[in-house]
Amino acid sequence: MSFGQIYKPSKWGHEFHNLPHDEALGAGSAGPGKSLVLLMDPLYQVVREHQRAVDPKHPNPIEMGQSVGWALHLRREMPMLAQTIQRAHRIFPKLDPGVKWNENSHTFTFTCGYRYQFGHCKDTSSWQQYHSAEFTHIAFDEAVQFDEEQYEQITTRLRSSDPVLRTMLKIRLMSNPLMSSDGRAVATSNPHWVRERFVDPAPQGRTTLNRVLRRADGSEVTKTRIYLPATLYDNPDKEF
Repeated sequence: MSFGQIYKPSKWGHEFHNLPHDEALGAGSAGPGKSLVLLMDPLYQVVREHQRAVDPKHPNPIEMGQSVGWALHLRREMPMLAQTIQRAHRIFPKLDPGVKWNENSHTFTFTCGYRYQFGHCKDTSSWQQYHSAEFTHIAFDEAVQFDEEQYEQITTRLRSSDPVLRTMLKIRLMSNPLMSSDGRAVATSNPHWVRERFVDPAPQGRTTLNRVLRRADGSEVTKTRIYLPATLYDNPDKEF
């Protein structure tokens, strides 16, 4: 399974894929290929899980088909994902000819067992459908179309009992932080939450923002987030 043979990200895309932050927003005007970068981001987890399954000398091996890795790729409404899913159907079998697609659950399952699910959050309370799940990668495309509560609730599902996957947990967003994809401001309880969370603290971007959280046991953990600006010149490989 060779990732580099099917996808060569731009310099900006490579930078986005390698961000170590807990949360990352890629943002800018339409055109730089943000949706493709977001689609491909979890495949780095797929490749690593496949390696665990085929390498008996791996320090944390798994049986083929037993990966518990699970990516969730979201748009506000399911029809908005049509082109992204079509693109995935063209790309994913090139990475793994054995990948299977389930139309009912809108989920690809790779031979190592890793699942890649496409979902929506159409209604305010739609986040509840994900409430009992565990995801190792959560992606929001056109993030400004989501309510802040939906984001906050769904991202609590980012977790894993697997020691390797716990080191790869990611929340990733793509959006124009000021406007919706059709150029109109998004009307939610707080339409500017994406900008306030990621951009306003460091408008120039590429600055690590820290947030200290207190666990139930009284201990503290620091979570990081970052805003990575994109321009029309950052368009990744247009082959797909």
